[in-house]
Amino acid sequence: MTMNLIARPPYQELMDRILKYFTGAGFEKEFSTASREYFGSLNLLETKTENFDLKMQQFFDWYFFSRNLSGYGVPPIEACKLVRELRFSEEDENWLGQLRSFKHSLFEFIKVKGKDIVIYDLFLKKKMLIKDCPWTFGFEKEELFEARLLPFEGEWTLTQGILFHPAAVKKFLLTEVKKYRKDPDLDFEFFLFRMAQMRSRMEQYQHLKPEVIYANETKLL
Repeated sequence: MTMNLIARPPYQELMDRILKYFTGAGFEKEFSTASREYFGSLNLLETKTENFDLKMQQFFDWYFFSRNLSGYGVPPIEACKLVRELRFSEEDENWLGQLRSFKHSLFEFIKVKGKDIVIYDLFLKKKMLIKDCPWTFGFEKEELFEARLLPFEGEWTLTQGILFHPAAVKKFLLTEVKKYRKDPDLDFEFFLFRMAQMRSRMEQYQHLKPEVIYANETKLL
């Protein structure tokens, strides 16, 4: 799956400012550790693989919204309110409130509807309409995808870090989602992270079939 990144959304400048702080001075070790957690031994900055920008956006979305920072115990989206140096304006605070209302899940593409797309949240078993979606092409029914949805002007919009999983593992993913849906004690966020790791490992082990990498007993993570 190849997908071009869209023009910068209005909240991106705020996200960039927060990310700059939590990846800058004093966070070098944190950032390096996070990179190894997500990409494994693959040094994306050196290899410049296909879809480099999209892969980095996937990583930064995870780092910003989902990964707990050492010493804070929460991701940058929450930790930022503890940092006085960031000095948020009233407008910034409004955007932060919306960013913190994000939805993170595994989705199935349903159809294009004019400038909109209809997707299906596999965990909540719910259809969702993405208004004026910047991408109305490239989606394939057989490729399930991980995404984060943000509230924007009364509608939902996609963050830029969409992660597509290979069609060959659709059955495996659907089976796993069913398990997590039935058992509230299972951590669905951790499941999504493991699937992202598996997708990343496909870059390292291109000689292996996806079904070998996407397996509960895999030793490649």
